[in-house]
Amino acid sequence: MVLAERFTRLAGAPPMSCLTAWRMQSAARSLRESRCGIAQIAAAVGHESEATSTRTFKREIRVAPERNRCQPQP
Repeated sequence: MVLAERFTRLAGAPPMSCLTAWRMQSAARSLRESRCGIAQIAAAVGHESEATSTRTFKREIRVAPERNRCQPQP
């Protein structure tokens, strides 16, 4: 508990929120830079289900994974 509180204070967000954000940024990069399918990328970032990964991706990145693949890099 102390570690999570310290992490949140220093990082500005709870550990699981930071991990989720990192996973989705990694997935977004993979979608843009590779031809791998969504299910394969979802597994690579630690999701057991493509559906769960897609919902999380939409919530965090605010665009569907398929649309992210087509978007230019910022």
